[in-house]
Amino acid sequence: MLSADATLNKTSFLRQRGDISRNFGKWLGGINLEHELNRTTDKQTDQLSLVSFAFTQFKFYLNKENQFKAQYSKRYDQLPLNGQLQSSSAADVVMLGVELTKNANSALNLSSTYRKVNYASHLMKQNESNLLGRIEHSLNAWKGFINTITYYELGTGREPKREFTYLEVQTGQGAYTWNDYNGNGIKELNEFELARFQDQAKFIRIFRPGNEFIQTNYTSINQTLRLLPLSVIKSKTSWLAKFSSQSSFKIERKIVDQNGLSGFNPFDVSIDASNLVSLNSFFRNTLFFNRNNPVYSIDVNHQNTGSKILLTNGFDTRKRGEGGLRLRWNIIHKTIVAFEIKRGTKRFESELFGQRNYRIQFFELLPELNYQFSTNFRLTFAGGYTSQQNAGNLGGEQTANIRFTAEARYAILKKGMITARINHIQNDFKGQANSSIAYELLEGLQPGNNLTWGAGLQRSVTNGIQLNLNYEGRKSPDVRTIHTGGVQVRAFF
Repeated sequence: MLSADATLNKTSFLRQRGDISRNFGKWLGGINLEHELNRTTDKQTDQLSLVSFAFTQFKFYLNKENQFKAQYSKRYDQLPLNGQLQSSSAADVVMLGVELTKNANSALNLSSTYRKVNYASHLMKQNESNLLGRIEHSLNAWKGFINTITYYELGTGREPKREFTYLEVQTGQGAYTWNDYNGNGIKELNEFELARFQDQAKFIRIFRPGNEFIQTNYTSINQTLRLLPLSVIKSKTSWLAKFSSQSSFKIERKIVDQNGLSGFNPFDVSIDASNLVSLNSFFRNTLFFNRNNPVYSIDVNHQNTGSKILLTNGFDTRKRGEGGLRLRWNIIHKTIVAFEIKRGTKRFESELFGQRNYRIQFFELLPELNYQFSTNFRLTFAGGYTSQQNAGNLGGEQTANIRFTAEARYAILKKGMITARINHIQNDFKGQANSSIAYELLEGLQPGNNLTWGAGLQRSVTNGIQLNLNYEGRKSPDVRTIHTGGVQVRAFF
Protein backbone atom coordinates (compact mmCIF):
# COMPACT_ATOMS: atom_id res chain seq x y z
CA MET A 1 0.00 0.00 0.00
CA LEU A 2 1.34 3.40 -1.04
CA SER A 3 -0.17 6.68 0.16
CA ALA A 4 0.38 10.35 -0.69
CA ASP A 5 -1.26 13.52 0.60
CA ALA A 6 -2.30 16.34 -1.73
CA THR A 7 -3.52 19.79 -0.81
CA LEU A 8 -7.21 18.87 -0.85
CA ASN A 9 -7.28 15.10 -1.33
CA LYS A 10 -5.76 11.97 0.11
CA THR A 11 -4.94 9.18 -2.36
CA SER A 12 -4.18 5.54 -1.77
CA PHE A 13 -2.92 3.29 -4.53
CA LEU A 14 -2.51 -0.48 -4.73
CA ARG A 15 -1.40 -2.53 -7.71
CA GLN A 16 -0.90 -6.27 -7.76
CA ARG A 17 0.28 -8.38 -10.67
CA GLY A 18 1.00 -12.03 -11.10
CA ASP A 19 1.89 -14.18 -14.08
CA ILE A 20 2.32 -17.93 -14.39
CA SER A 21 3.54 -19.24 -17.76
CA ARG A 22 4.84 -22.53 -19.07
CA ASN A 23 6.26 -23.87 -22.33
CA PHE A 24 4.56 -26.83 -23.97
CA GLY A 25 6.99 -27.68 -26.73
CA LYS A 26 6.64 -24.84 -29.27
CA TRP A 27 3.63 -23.46 -27.41
CA LEU A 28 3.61 -20.97 -24.56
CA GLY A 29 0.60 -20.86 -22.24
CA GLY A 30 -0.13 -19.07 -19.02
CA ILE A 31 -2.39 -17.23 -16.60
CA ASN A 32 -2.12 -13.56 -15.68
CA LEU A 33 -3.76 -11.75 -12.75
CA GLU A 34 -3.89 -7.97 -12.39
CA HIS A 35 -5.57 -5.92 -9.67
CA GLU A 36 -5.54 -2.17 -9.14
CA LEU A 37 -7.16 0.01 -6.48
CA ASN A 38 -7.16 3.81 -6.61
CA ARG A 39 -8.98 5.58 -3.75
CA THR A 40 -9.06 9.36 -3.50
CA THR A 41 -10.86 10.98 -0.56
CA ASP A 42 -11.41 14.58 0.53
CA LYS A 43 -9.11 15.39 3.46
CA GLN A 44 -11.76 17.33 5.36
CA THR A 45 -14.94 15.31 4.72
CA ASP A 46 -13.29 11.92 4.13
CA GLN A 47 -15.73 11.38 1.25
CA LEU A 48 -14.72 9.19 -1.68
CA SER A 49 -13.88 11.19 -4.82
CA LEU A 50 -15.50 10.44 -8.18
CA VAL A 51 -12.06 9.87 -9.74
CA SER A 52 -11.58 6.72 -7.64
CA PHE A 53 -11.76 3.34 -9.34
CA ALA A 54 -10.69 -0.28 -9.07
CA PHE A 55 -10.49 -3.29 -11.35
CA THR A 56 -9.54 -6.96 -11.32
CA GLN A 57 -8.58 -8.83 -14.46
CA PHE A 58 -7.87 -12.51 -15.18
CA LYS A 59 -6.19 -13.46 -18.43
CA PHE A 60 -5.55 -16.87 -20.02
CA TYR A 61 -3.31 -17.06 -23.10
CA LEU A 62 -1.77 -19.56 -25.50
CA ASN A 63 0.84 -18.59 -28.13
CA LYS A 64 2.90 -20.22 -30.84
CA GLU A 65 5.59 -17.86 -32.07
CA ASN A 66 4.88 -16.27 -35.49
CA GLN A 67 1.93 -18.60 -36.12
CA PHE A 68 -0.96 -18.49 -33.68
CA LYS A 69 -2.12 -16.73 -30.53
CA ALA A 70 -5.29 -16.96 -28.45
CA GLN A 71 -6.34 -15.06 -25.35
CA TYR A 72 -9.34 -14.84 -23.06
CA SER A 73 -9.72 -12.25 -20.31
CA LYS A 74 -12.34 -11.43 -17.70
CA ARG A 75 -12.36 -7.96 -16.14
CA TYR A 76 -14.41 -6.57 -13.25
CA ASP A 77 -14.58 -2.78 -12.78
CA GLN A 78 -15.68 -0.76 -9.76
CA LEU A 79 -16.73 2.91 -9.60
CA PRO A 80 -17.81 5.19 -6.71
CA LEU A 81 -21.44 4.98 -5.60
CA ASN A 82 -22.93 6.19 -2.30
CA GLY A 83 -19.46 6.78 -0.89
CA GLN A 84 -18.15 3.30 -1.76
CA LEU A 85 -16.55 1.50 -4.67
CA GLN A 86 -19.22 -0.77 -6.13
CA SER A 87 -19.35 -3.11 -9.09
CA SER A 88 -19.99 -1.20 -12.33
CA SER A 89 -19.31 -3.64 -15.17
CA ALA A 90 -17.99 -7.07 -16.13
CA ALA A 91 -16.31 -7.60 -19.50
CA ASP A 92 -15.37 -10.73 -21.44
CA VAL A 93 -12.74 -10.40 -24.19
CA VAL A 94 -11.67 -13.11 -26.65
CA MET A 95 -8.72 -12.51 -28.99
CA LEU A 96 -7.46 -14.74 -31.81
CA GLY A 97 -4.57 -14.15 -34.20
CA VAL A 98 -2.78 -15.97 -37.03
CA GLU A 99 0.55 -14.97 -38.62
CA LEU A 100 1.89 -16.73 -41.73
CA THR A 101 5.06 -14.82 -42.64
CA LYS A 102 7.67 -17.47 -43.44
CA ASN A 103 7.27 -17.00 -47.21
CA ALA A 104 8.98 -13.74 -48.16
CA ASN A 105 6.72 -13.35 -51.22
CA SER A 106 3.44 -13.91 -49.43
CA ALA A 107 2.59 -12.81 -45.89
CA LEU A 108 -0.79 -13.15 -44.16
CA ASN A 109 -1.90 -11.70 -40.82
CA LEU A 110 -5.35 -12.24 -39.31
CA SER A 111 -6.63 -10.99 -35.99
CA SER A 112 -10.02 -10.70 -34.33
CA THR A 113 -11.32 -9.45 -31.00
CA TYR A 114 -14.76 -9.92 -29.45
CA ARG A 115 -15.69 -7.90 -26.37
CA LYS A 116 -18.89 -8.10 -24.36
CA VAL A 117 -19.65 -5.72 -21.48
CA ASN A 118 -22.46 -6.18 -18.94
CA TYR A 119 -23.19 -3.03 -16.93
CA ALA A 120 -24.56 -2.95 -13.40
CA SER A 121 -28.27 -2.17 -13.22
CA HIS A 122 -27.79 1.09 -11.27
CA LEU A 123 -25.82 2.61 -14.20
CA MET A 124 -28.88 2.40 -16.47
CA LYS A 125 -26.66 1.65 -19.46
CA GLN A 126 -27.33 -0.78 -22.26
CA ASN A 127 -25.00 -3.79 -22.40
CA GLU A 128 -22.50 -3.71 -25.26
CA SER A 129 -20.93 -6.25 -27.57
CA ASN A 130 -18.22 -5.29 -30.08
CA LEU A 131 -16.39 -7.21 -32.77
CA LEU A 132 -13.16 -6.14 -34.46
CA GLY A 133 -11.40 -8.11 -37.18
CA ARG A 134 -8.51 -7.42 -39.52
CA ILE A 135 -6.85 -9.16 -42.47
CA GLU A 136 -3.55 -8.07 -44.03
CA HIS A 137 -2.04 -9.84 -47.03
CA SER A 138 0.90 -8.95 -49.26
CA LEU A 139 1.86 -10.84 -52.41
CA ASN A 140 4.81 -10.62 -54.78
CA ALA A 141 4.30 -13.13 -57.60
CA TRP A 142 5.94 -14.08 -60.89
CA LYS A 143 9.25 -12.36 -60.20
CA GLY A 144 7.51 -9.09 -59.34
CA PHE A 145 5.04 -9.01 -62.25
CA ILE A 146 2.21 -8.85 -59.69
CA ASN A 147 2.65 -6.91 -56.48
CA THR A 148 -0.40 -6.44 -54.31
CA ILE A 149 -1.29 -5.44 -50.75
CA THR A 150 -4.74 -6.08 -49.26
CA TYR A 151 -6.06 -4.67 -45.99
CA TYR A 152 -9.56 -5.40 -44.70
CA GLU A 153 -11.04 -4.38 -41.36
CA LEU A 154 -14.47 -4.79 -39.83
CA GLY A 155 -16.00 -3.78 -36.56
CA THR A 156 -19.18 -3.00 -34.65
CA GLY A 157 -19.95 -0.16 -32.31
CA ARG A 158 -22.19 2.80 -31.57
CA GLU A 159 -22.20 5.95 -33.68
CA PRO A 160 -23.69 9.32 -32.67
CA LYS A 161 -25.51 11.47 -35.17
CA ARG A 162 -23.33 14.52 -35.63
CA GLU A 163 -23.80 18.21 -36.11
CA PHE A 164 -21.10 20.72 -36.82
CA THR A 165 -20.27 24.34 -36.19
CA TYR A 166 -17.53 26.69 -37.35
CA LEU A 167 -15.05 28.28 -34.96
CA GLU A 168 -13.00 31.32 -35.90
CA VAL A 169 -9.22 31.00 -35.44
CA GLN A 170 -6.17 33.05 -36.38
CA THR A 171 -5.89 33.85 -40.08
CA GLY A 172 -4.15 31.03 -41.94
CA GLN A 173 -4.66 28.51 -39.14
CA GLY A 174 -8.06 27.32 -40.35
CA ALA A 175 -9.42 25.51 -43.39
CA TYR A 176 -12.69 27.33 -44.18
CA THR A 177 -13.76 30.82 -45.20
CA TRP A 178 -17.05 32.66 -44.65
CA ASN A 179 -18.86 34.39 -47.52
CA ASP A 180 -21.88 36.47 -46.52
CA TYR A 181 -23.94 35.55 -49.57
CA ASN A 182 -27.22 37.11 -48.37
CA GLY A 183 -25.57 40.17 -46.78
CA ASN A 184 -27.28 39.83 -43.38
CA GLY A 185 -24.03 39.71 -41.40
CA ILE A 186 -24.95 36.38 -39.79
CA LYS A 187 -22.59 33.42 -40.13
CA GLU A 188 -24.91 30.72 -41.46
CA LEU A 189 -23.88 27.11 -42.03
CA ASN A 190 -24.46 27.27 -45.78
CA GLU A 191 -22.09 30.25 -46.17
CA PHE A 192 -18.84 28.46 -45.28
CA GLU A 193 -16.53 27.11 -48.00
CA LEU A 194 -13.16 25.42 -48.13
CA ALA A 195 -10.65 28.29 -48.31
CA ARG A 196 -8.80 28.62 -51.61
CA PHE A 197 -6.16 30.97 -50.20
CA GLN A 198 -4.30 31.09 -46.90
CA ASP A 199 -5.53 34.56 -45.91
CA GLN A 200 -9.14 33.33 -46.20
CA ALA A 201 -8.60 30.31 -43.92
CA LYS A 202 -10.07 31.81 -40.74
CA PHE A 203 -12.41 29.05 -39.55
CA ILE A 204 -12.23 25.42 -38.54
CA ARG A 205 -15.14 23.00 -38.61
CA ILE A 206 -15.91 21.21 -35.35
CA PHE A 207 -18.11 18.12 -35.24
CA ARG A 208 -20.23 17.77 -32.14
CA PRO A 209 -21.80 14.42 -31.24
CA GLY A 210 -25.53 14.50 -30.82
CA ASN A 211 -27.60 12.86 -28.11
CA GLU A 212 -28.90 10.11 -30.39
CA PHE A 213 -26.75 6.96 -30.76
CA ILE A 214 -27.19 4.13 -33.24
CA GLN A 215 -25.57 0.69 -33.39
CA THR A 216 -23.38 0.45 -36.49
CA ASN A 217 -21.27 -1.94 -38.54
CA TYR A 218 -17.97 -0.63 -39.84
CA THR A 219 -16.01 -2.01 -42.80
CA SER A 220 -12.86 -0.79 -44.51
CA ILE A 221 -10.91 -2.25 -47.40
CA ASN A 222 -7.71 -0.91 -48.94
CA GLN A 223 -6.20 -2.55 -52.01
CA THR A 224 -3.15 -1.73 -54.15
CA LEU A 225 -2.12 -3.60 -57.29
CA ARG A 226 0.96 -3.09 -59.46
CA LEU A 227 1.59 -4.91 -62.74
CA LEU A 228 5.10 -4.84 -64.21
CA PRO A 229 5.44 -6.91 -67.43
CA LEU A 230 9.16 -6.07 -67.64
CA SER A 231 9.74 -8.50 -64.75
CA VAL A 232 8.79 -11.54 -66.87
CA ILE A 233 9.58 -10.40 -70.43
CA LYS A 234 13.12 -11.29 -71.38
CA SER A 235 13.39 -8.77 -74.22
CA LYS A 236 13.49 -5.29 -72.72
CA THR A 237 12.99 -3.79 -76.19
CA SER A 238 9.57 -5.40 -76.51
CA TRP A 239 6.77 -2.82 -76.67
CA LEU A 240 4.79 -4.82 -74.08
CA ALA A 241 7.64 -4.47 -71.58
CA LYS A 242 7.22 -0.71 -71.73
CA PHE A 243 3.78 -0.90 -70.14
CA SER A 244 3.07 -0.90 -66.42
CA SER A 245 -0.01 -0.33 -64.31
CA GLN A 246 -0.72 0.86 -60.78
CA SER A 247 -4.15 0.75 -59.15
CA SER A 248 -5.45 1.51 -55.70
CA PHE A 249 -8.84 1.75 -54.10
CA LYS A 250 -10.21 2.31 -50.63
CA ILE A 251 -13.73 2.00 -49.23
CA GLU A 252 -14.77 2.96 -45.70
CA ARG A 253 -18.40 2.39 -44.76
CA LYS A 254 -20.54 2.67 -41.65
CA ILE A 255 -24.13 1.43 -41.70
CA VAL A 256 -26.85 0.80 -39.17
CA ASP A 257 -26.32 -2.59 -37.53
CA GLN A 258 -27.69 -5.38 -39.72
CA ASN A 259 -27.87 -9.11 -39.28
CA GLY A 260 -25.99 -11.38 -41.65
CA LEU A 261 -22.75 -11.07 -43.57
CA SER A 262 -24.06 -8.33 -45.86
CA GLY A 263 -23.42 -5.83 -43.09
CA PHE A 264 -19.68 -6.47 -43.43
CA ASN A 265 -19.49 -6.47 -47.24
CA PRO A 266 -17.89 -3.15 -48.25
CA PHE A 267 -18.80 -3.70 -51.91
CA ASP A 268 -22.53 -3.83 -51.17
CA VAL A 269 -23.68 -0.42 -52.44
CA SER A 270 -27.40 -1.19 -52.40
CA ILE A 271 -27.78 0.33 -48.93
CA ASP A 272 -31.01 2.13 -48.13
CA ALA A 273 -30.39 5.77 -47.21
CA SER A 274 -32.00 5.25 -43.82
CA ASN A 275 -29.38 2.60 -42.97
CA LEU A 276 -26.27 4.42 -44.21
CA VAL A 277 -24.24 6.46 -41.67
CA SER A 278 -21.13 7.40 -43.68
CA LEU A 279 -19.33 6.29 -46.82
CA ASN A 280 -15.93 7.25 -48.25
CA SER A 281 -14.51 5.76 -51.41
CA PHE A 282 -11.44 6.28 -53.59
CA PHE A 283 -10.30 4.58 -56.79
CA ARG A 284 -7.37 5.43 -59.02
CA ASN A 285 -5.79 3.57 -61.93
CA THR A 286 -2.82 4.71 -63.99
CA LEU A 287 -1.56 2.94 -67.08
CA PHE A 288 2.05 3.90 -67.85
CA PHE A 289 3.92 3.61 -71.12
CA ASN A 290 7.69 4.26 -71.05
CA ARG A 291 7.38 5.44 -67.44
CA ASN A 292 11.12 5.57 -66.73
CA ASN A 293 12.22 6.54 -70.24
CA PRO A 294 14.13 9.87 -70.22
CA VAL A 295 12.85 10.86 -73.70
CA TYR A 296 9.08 10.43 -73.58
CA SER A 297 6.24 8.76 -71.64
CA ILE A 298 2.45 8.48 -71.74
CA ASP A 299 0.13 8.09 -68.74
CA VAL A 300 -3.58 7.28 -68.85
CA ASN A 301 -5.43 8.05 -65.59
CA HIS A 302 -8.85 7.34 -64.18
CA GLN A 303 -9.97 8.43 -60.71
CA ASN A 304 -13.19 8.41 -58.67
CA THR A 305 -13.71 9.79 -55.16
CA GLY A 306 -16.84 10.06 -53.08
CA SER A 307 -18.08 10.73 -49.57
CA LYS A 308 -21.43 10.68 -47.80
CA ILE A 309 -21.94 11.59 -44.17
CA LEU A 310 -25.01 11.62 -41.92
CA LEU A 311 -25.57 14.85 -39.99
CA THR A 312 -28.44 15.80 -37.74
CA ASN A 313 -30.18 17.54 -40.64
CA GLY A 314 -29.60 14.87 -43.29
CA PHE A 315 -26.86 13.74 -45.64
CA ASP A 316 -24.06 15.69 -47.33
CA THR A 317 -22.74 13.92 -50.44
CA ARG A 318 -19.70 14.69 -52.61
CA LYS A 319 -18.58 12.83 -55.73
CA ARG A 320 -15.87 13.44 -58.32
CA GLY A 321 -14.93 11.33 -61.31
CA GLU A 322 -12.35 12.16 -63.97
CA GLY A 323 -10.25 10.60 -66.69
CA GLY A 324 -7.12 11.99 -68.25
CA LEU A 325 -4.13 11.60 -70.51
CA ARG A 326 -0.64 13.00 -69.88
CA LEU A 327 2.22 13.18 -72.38
CA ARG A 328 5.86 13.99 -71.55
CA TRP A 329 8.49 14.63 -74.20
CA ASN A 330 12.12 15.68 -73.81
CA ILE A 331 12.29 17.34 -77.24
CA ILE A 332 15.83 18.68 -76.93
CA HIS A 333 18.52 18.70 -74.29
CA LYS A 334 17.33 20.28 -71.03
CA THR A 335 13.83 20.98 -72.42
CA ILE A 336 10.76 18.98 -71.42
CA VAL A 337 7.28 19.51 -72.80
CA ALA A 338 4.26 18.07 -71.00
CA PHE A 339 0.62 18.09 -72.05
CA GLU A 340 -2.34 16.90 -69.99
CA ILE A 341 -6.02 16.63 -70.79
CA LYS A 342 -8.79 15.91 -68.24
CA ARG A 343 -12.52 15.42 -68.40
CA GLY A 344 -14.95 14.62 -65.61
CA THR A 345 -17.83 15.46 -63.30
CA LYS A 346 -18.01 16.79 -59.74
CA ARG A 347 -21.17 16.74 -57.65
CA PHE A 348 -22.38 18.00 -54.29
CA GLU A 349 -25.76 17.26 -52.72
CA SER A 350 -27.08 18.50 -49.38
CA GLU A 351 -30.43 17.46 -47.97
CA LEU A 352 -30.66 20.64 -45.86
CA PHE A 353 -29.11 23.29 -48.12
CA GLY A 354 -30.48 22.48 -51.57
CA GLN A 355 -29.31 25.84 -52.97
CA ARG A 356 -25.71 24.62 -52.63
CA ASN A 357 -26.26 21.53 -54.80
CA TYR A 358 -24.34 21.30 -58.07
CA ARG A 359 -23.45 18.83 -60.80
CA ILE A 360 -20.58 20.27 -62.82
CA GLN A 361 -19.11 18.90 -66.05
CA PHE A 362 -15.52 20.05 -66.57
CA PHE A 363 -12.83 19.85 -69.26
CA GLU A 364 -9.17 20.86 -68.88
CA LEU A 365 -6.15 21.34 -71.18
CA LEU A 366 -2.83 21.80 -69.35
CA PRO A 367 0.32 22.38 -71.46
CA GLU A 368 3.69 22.89 -69.73
CA LEU A 369 7.27 23.72 -70.78
CA ASN A 370 10.28 23.15 -68.48
CA TYR A 371 13.80 24.33 -69.20
CA GLN A 372 16.63 23.18 -66.93
CA PHE A 373 19.37 25.79 -67.26
CA SER A 374 21.59 23.89 -64.82
CA THR A 375 21.28 21.43 -61.97
CA ASN A 376 20.40 24.40 -59.74
CA PHE A 377 18.11 26.54 -61.89
CA ARG A 378 14.82 25.59 -63.58
CA LEU A 379 12.26 27.73 -65.40
CA THR A 380 8.67 26.60 -66.06
CA PHE A 381 6.00 28.07 -68.32
CA ALA A 382 2.52 26.60 -68.11
CA GLY A 383 -0.90 27.33 -69.48
CA GLY A 384 -4.35 26.02 -68.91
CA TYR A 385 -7.85 26.12 -70.28
CA THR A 386 -10.76 24.95 -68.13
CA SER A 387 -14.41 24.82 -69.10
CA GLN A 388 -17.07 24.12 -66.45
CA GLN A 389 -20.86 24.04 -66.61
CA ASN A 390 -23.40 23.34 -63.89
CA ALA A 391 -26.51 21.30 -64.64
CA GLY A 392 -29.38 23.38 -66.03
CA ASN A 393 -31.86 22.32 -63.33
CA LEU A 394 -29.36 23.40 -60.63
CA GLY A 395 -28.65 26.88 -62.02
CA GLY A 396 -26.77 26.35 -65.29
CA GLU A 397 -23.77 28.50 -64.29
CA GLN A 398 -20.81 28.41 -66.70
CA THR A 399 -17.18 29.45 -66.64
CA ALA A 400 -14.29 29.43 -69.10
CA ASN A 401 -10.93 29.81 -67.40
CA ILE A 402 -7.64 30.65 -69.17
CA ARG A 403 -4.48 30.55 -67.07
CA PHE A 404 -0.84 31.49 -67.78
CA THR A 405 1.88 30.63 -65.26
CA ALA A 406 5.60 31.34 -65.00
CA GLU A 407 7.70 29.82 -62.23
CA ALA A 408 11.41 29.91 -61.42
CA ARG A 409 13.24 27.67 -58.98
CA TYR A 410 16.85 28.05 -57.86
CA ALA A 411 18.51 25.55 -55.52
CA ILE A 412 21.53 26.45 -53.43
CA LEU A 413 23.57 23.35 -52.70
CA LYS A 414 23.30 22.30 -49.05
CA LYS A 415 21.78 25.67 -48.16
CA GLY A 416 18.24 25.88 -49.47
CA MET A 417 15.98 26.90 -52.33
CA ILE A 418 14.39 30.06 -53.76
CA THR A 419 11.09 29.93 -55.73
CA ALA A 420 9.00 32.60 -57.45
CA ARG A 421 5.83 32.36 -59.56
CA ILE A 422 3.18 34.52 -61.17
CA ASN A 423 -0.24 33.54 -62.57
CA HIS A 424 -2.63 35.39 -64.81
CA ILE A 425 -6.18 33.96 -64.72
CA GLN A 426 -8.98 35.17 -66.95
CA ASN A 427 -12.45 34.04 -65.88
CA ASP A 428 -15.41 34.31 -68.23
CA PHE A 429 -18.33 33.58 -65.90
CA LYS A 430 -22.07 33.40 -66.53
CA GLY A 431 -24.35 33.25 -63.50
CA GLN A 432 -24.78 34.80 -60.06
CA ALA A 433 -21.30 35.72 -58.83
CA ASN A 434 -22.16 35.98 -55.12
CA SER A 435 -23.05 32.33 -54.54
CA SER A 436 -21.58 29.08 -53.28
CA ILE A 437 -21.53 27.57 -56.79
CA ALA A 438 -19.70 30.61 -58.19
CA TYR A 439 -17.07 30.27 -55.47
CA GLU A 440 -16.52 26.66 -56.56
CA LEU A 441 -16.33 27.48 -60.28
CA LEU A 442 -14.10 30.55 -59.88
CA GLU A 443 -11.86 28.88 -57.27
CA GLY A 444 -12.16 31.82 -54.91
CA LEU A 445 -11.37 34.48 -57.54
CA GLN A 446 -13.60 36.92 -59.47
CA PRO A 447 -14.90 37.17 -63.05
CA GLY A 448 -12.49 38.99 -65.34
CA ASN A 449 -8.70 39.24 -65.14
CA ASN A 450 -7.04 38.01 -61.93
CA LEU A 451 -3.40 37.98 -60.88
CA THR A 452 -1.78 35.79 -58.22
CA TRP A 453 1.89 35.68 -57.34
CA GLY A 454 4.18 34.29 -54.72
CA ALA A 455 7.76 33.75 -53.58
CA GLY A 456 9.44 31.49 -51.08
CA LEU A 457 12.79 30.90 -49.44
CA GLN A 458 13.79 27.66 -47.78
CA ARG A 459 17.07 27.96 -45.94
CA SER A 460 19.05 25.52 -43.79
CA VAL A 461 20.42 27.71 -41.00
CA THR A 462 22.38 25.04 -39.14
CA ASN A 463 22.28 21.27 -38.92
CA GLY A 464 18.72 20.37 -37.99
CA ILE A 465 17.33 23.96 -38.22
CA GLN A 466 15.37 25.04 -41.31
CA LEU A 467 13.93 28.50 -42.00
CA ASN A 468 10.99 28.95 -44.40
CA LEU A 469 9.85 32.37 -45.65
CA ASN A 470 6.83 32.65 -47.95
CA TYR A 471 4.87 35.47 -49.53
CA GLU A 472 1.66 35.36 -51.60
CA GLY A 473 -0.44 38.03 -53.24
CA ARG A 474 -3.46 38.33 -55.50
CA LYS A 475 -5.50 41.00 -57.27
CA SER A 476 -9.03 40.56 -58.61
CA PRO A 477 -11.34 43.10 -60.29
CA ASP A 478 -13.10 45.44 -57.86
CA VAL A 479 -11.28 43.81 -54.92
CA ARG A 480 -8.33 45.30 -53.07
CA THR A 481 -4.93 43.64 -53.41
CA ILE A 482 -4.26 40.95 -50.81
CA HIS A 483 -0.75 40.36 -49.45
CA THR A 484 0.06 37.40 -47.20
CA GLY A 485 3.42 36.48 -45.66
CA GLY A 486 4.64 33.87 -43.24
CA VAL A 487 7.71 32.66 -41.38
CA GLN A 488 8.27 29.10 -40.20
CA VAL A 489 11.18 27.54 -38.33
CA ARG A 490 11.59 23.75 -38.25
CA ALA A 491 13.87 21.78 -35.98
CA PHE A 492 14.81 18.19 -36.91
CA PHE A 493 16.03 15.91 -34.15
